[in-house]
Amino acid sequence: MTVYNGLMSREKIRDSAGQAAGRLDDFPDIADNELRTKNSLIEPFLRSLGYDTTHPEQVTLEELTDLGGKIDYVLRGETRATIAVEAKRAGLKLSDKETKQLRSYFTFSAAVAGILTNGVDYWLFTDL
Repeated sequence: MTVYNGLMSREKIRDSAGQAAGRLDDFPDIADNELRTKNSLIEPFLRSLGYDTTHPEQVTLEELTDLGGKIDYVLRGETRATIAVEAKRAGLKLSDKETKQLRSYFTFSAAVAGILTNGVDYWLFTDL
């Protein structure tokens, strides 16, 4: 895992996102369901970044926030940097609405970065 200032390089994220998004062409029914999108597109993306999605110290699923919401994935790295990931179904076009949801999680958590994704598009936000 390539880490700069506690985060992975943008190139690594971009390459991994492209590989995961390519799976949608093979399995178009993924687009209509958020859980299928997570299993088939987003989790392979997270694994390609070096995260073990089955290891609770690396990846926490649906972590509760102080505001009562749930962050789909919280990624913890070797440097304690935390990344909040908000997942949407592949068929949903990402918009400001979803950005606001991630921003609320990002603002009230220990996250230093946030990723909003539908498994095809990956929007990266940082506080740096």
